[in-house]
Amino acid sequence: MSPPTLDTDGGNTGTNGHTNGYTNGHTERSQESNGTVFNAPGRIFDSNISPRVEDLKSICDRVTSSKSYPLAASIQKNIPIYDMNTFTEKSEDYKFVEQLKEEWYQVLFAGPGVIVLKGLYSPDRYQKELDSANAVFQQLLRSETKKADQEGTEQVGGRVWNSFRKLAVADPDTFVEYFSNPWLSHVSDMWLGPAYRLTSQVNIVPPSGKAQPGHRDYHMGYFEADRCVRYPRVIQTASQFFSLQGAVAHGDMPADSGPTRFLPYSQMFEAGYMAHRRQEFQDYFVANYVSLPLQKGDGVFFNPAIFHGAGENVTKDFYRHGHLLQVNSCFVKPMEALGSVAIVRACWDILKQRYKEDNGFSHRVEYLVQAVAEGHPFPGNMDKIIGGGHEFGMQTEQDILRRSLKEDWTKEQTLDALTENRANRTDD
Repeated sequence: MSPPTLDTDGGNTGTNGHTNGYTNGHTERSQESNGTVFNAPGRIFDSNISPRVEDLKSICDRVTSSKSYPLAASIQKNIPIYDMNTFTEKSEDYKFVEQLKEEWYQVLFAGPGVIVLKGLYSPDRYQKELDSANAVFQQLLRSETKKADQEGTEQVGGRVWNSFRKLAVADPDTFVEYFSNPWLSHVSDMWLGPAYRLTSQVNIVPPSGKAQPGHRDYHMGYFEADRCVRYPRVIQTASQFFSLQGAVAHGDMPADSGPTRFLPYSQMFEAGYMAHRRQEFQDYFVANYVSLPLQKGDGVFFNPAIFHGAGENVTKDFYRHGHLLQVNSCFVKPMEALGSVAIVRACWDILKQRYKEDNGFSHRVEYLVQAVAEGHPFPGNMDKIIGGGHEFGMQTEQDILRRSLKEDWTKEQTLDALTENRANRTDD
């Protein structure tokens, strides 16, 4: 399950090179198949053997080469930078998109583990959407924290959970334009395949906001080591392949405002979920992380297993605006419950109008359908679905949306079908 080791210029050296700490000192068991003997690591990590920071260092002590990532505009601090403004006319070029997705996949899987997409939401194209979304988020923060002045003009810092759903309900036009971005769909599909599930949170860090410790993210990243150790090694490795972490800068993020810190290549350290809270690993992270300033509209996406953490905002008067994106495979549980019915209710009229304007399922219609609705039919109450013969039982929410558009259903018909579909997933 571990990614292949790499040489220092980013080239693949296969699985027979140095182990880079993947076994982490734990027992390997000899297996034989057709006369060939190979070593398989033990099922679980041995809690009596501490992960070694030297093994992490052997993985991270390498240099990213531009030759390995030819579509990147540059390599900065070991991180490939992609200028999305140069790809504006290529978002529907299948051959090019697949080539780009393959390169991004290599970065996240067996490369530095993080990509910067300059101009993902370029203000030249998305200024209105960025500003409108910021206004909604500020209002949500004011209402949720009750820290604003009476005029409602004070800048507020903090976290807005489930900003995906809240933006849809508060400002459907902005939501539709924002989440129809083709490159957001492509980068999500690159790591997770179709039927991914988007969630988002707003994080506005005020002046003097402290740095986060270096850590790994959802799913396994939320567990302490004593809980992690109970999960097999293969599950700990697989966890990183079911989520994609990202963020969009909703304002400039200069270096002193504390943009995210990364430890490139650290996602390949197999024992990382066991190790990232240990003090020696925290010390190594602080001494070796890299961080890049971002401009308004830039995006950053990364393997959730890379060691990372928000930086310290050392400014005196600058608020750092980030829109955090967590994208999940349809095969796992997202961190937040979205409520597709409410989102579709808010966006239906715009979605239907686009379908008519584009004479069917254009790319932008498909991107929106993928964003707002579930693409997987399970879990479900099979007694209801199979035994009850329900019309919408085995269809996904995305199937229902596509059918409703094709057959020109009303909003009420569509919402009723989605509600019935959701009812078939429970025992109630």
